[in-house]
Amino acid sequence: MFMSVFHNNYRNLARMKVAFAMVLSVVLCFTGCHQGRSDTSGDTEPVYSPQTIEADKGSAASDDKEAGASAEDSANGSASADGMTDENGSVSEISGEDGADGDPSQTAEAMPEDMDSGDQKVYIKDVAYSGDDKTRTMDIMYEKDGTIKPVLLLVHGGSYISGDKSNMAPYQHYYYKKYLTVSINYPLLPQTTMVSQYRCVEQALAFLSEHAEDLDADMSKVVVLGFSAGAQLAVRACEEIALRASNGEELPYTVVGVVDNAGPTDDKTLAETTTSELLQLALAYPEVIDGVKDSSLATELKKIDCSTNIVRGMPPVLIIQGTNDDKVDYKVSVAFYEALKEQDIDVTFKLFEGQPHGVDLTLVIPCVDEFLENGIREFP
Repeated sequence: MFMSVFHNNYRNLARMKVAFAMVLSVVLCFTGCHQGRSDTSGDTEPVYSPQTIEADKGSAASDDKEAGASAEDSANGSASADGMTDENGSVSEISGEDGADGDPSQTAEAMPEDMDSGDQKVYIKDVAYSGDDKTRTMDIMYEKDGTIKPVLLLVHGGSYISGDKSNMAPYQHYYYKKYLTVSINYPLLPQTTMVSQYRCVEQALAFLSEHAEDLDADMSKVVVLGFSAGAQLAVRACEEIALRASNGEELPYTVVGVVDNAGPTDDKTLAETTTSELLQLALAYPEVIDGVKDSSLATELKKIDCSTNIVRGMPPVLIIQGTNDDKVDYKVSVAFYEALKEQDIDVTFKLFEGQPHGVDLTLVIPCVDEFLENGIREFP
């Protein structure tokens, strides 16, 4: 009876997209960003075994230690610097508030070449990277000091239906001195498709390549980092980029690493660990994936599933997740990790015991630091 009602009420494409978006919001919640203050009373050292999860009771972060950014701060694009240190071992200020240590008045019309010379923090907001499309914009932050910098491209989360590039500002304020940090917006469901969303990563990189000289960007060293839905989009984009390169296409950029922070990267495991009947019903309408109405679910799902699109020669992957993730079960990341290993992809898995969806930022940053230091190199 319920199936019949569902089919009768969701036959046109727009309604199907809305239904699917609602499901994703249930599965992933409105997680726009990942900088969340979490309960650190559990084990916080990363632990992983392909067969079992092992609790590590070692030198975990203590309960009374401030644990980074709160969810409210992150939603507003700001984060606490408590417990976070820079490369010199001193606490680094992290603030995503407009105007903090930067010039928020810079817009798409004021590119870096228009700014005064000399060492300074350059903050350019709302740069359109695909024509005049206002849903495809980026915020750029870096220190203009005469050095050519690797690129850190950031993709926000939000269940494919919400979120904003400002949610990733804490990363920008932390990394801007060493990297050209770029946080992108992309069109949201139900106004677009999931395939169109991950292709925005490629569009953004193409745009940055065209302006690399003005931005002091080293496009031969690009790392893409995404959270939650943004992590899935980041990985799929990097798989497509690797496929294009393997087919002999000469690209103006090289991705040397991708960070998957709690992404829904294995659709089969995601479905198995999600008990929502509505999920199964909504997945019967594959149009939401790539706008193809008369296509099988299996055909359409393959376009967005990371595990089934792994390309040999992909750049190294860093996976970060918590065992108490109630939005994306950690088994999803386990399945993706094992699929990558089967294809001989260089992958590191940091699974934190007791951490939720949105592992504490003070635990995430050291993992990303190590990955960036090891991964910014000639590739392959």
